[in-house]
Amino acid sequence: GALEPLINSAYASAEHLYMLVSDVLDLTKVQHGKLTLQNAPFDLHAVVGCVAHHCRHVLATLGPSRADVRFLVDMGSSPRVVRGDAQRMQQVLTNLGSNAVKYTPRGSVTLRLSGRVLDPEQALQAGLRRPDDEGVASQRSGKPVRVTLSVVDTGVGIPEGSLQRIFELFETGDAVNAPSAGIGLTIC
Repeated sequence: GALEPLINSAYASAEHLYMLVSDVLDLTKVQHGKLTLQNAPFDLHAVVGCVAHHCRHVLATLGPSRADVRFLVDMGSSPRVVRGDAQRMQQVLTNLGSNAVKYTPRGSVTLRLSGRVLDPEQALQAGLRRPDDEGVASQRSGKPVRVTLSVVDTGVGIPEGSLQRIFELFETGDAVNAPSAGIGLTIC
């Protein structure tokens, strides 16, 4: 009923606060060399779906000022199941996507994925196991695949002078005044 939008908003706000606290804790682990990455199969498409949901929510909370912005997902030739750290992948993509949404006043933000099957030499150079091992593999071919993920936007861009410092804690770009804790890109 009438309370449903309020409950959804409260839930999304609590989820966002949880993500901020997690980012701060993870940053502390990184700074002390204590962050452990997982290496397990996960559903990349499900992770991307969660990221898209979150970024669309961020877009909606920015209100009428972002009415002309669309958040798009291009799955390209990416495999569904990959091997790695699903939580970290979601964390980095969410931070990059949210940032792009905040700094794009009109146009679009696209989360783009592509997959490329690696030949045995490339797989060895990338540190992946042979195709008959349990390395990152396409469900279709069983061969190692390099997945490229990118966030592309039509935003104002990052000023040349800000490129080095935006990955520092509590730093944001100067181009647009957007709400930010200044933690997101640091964890990337």
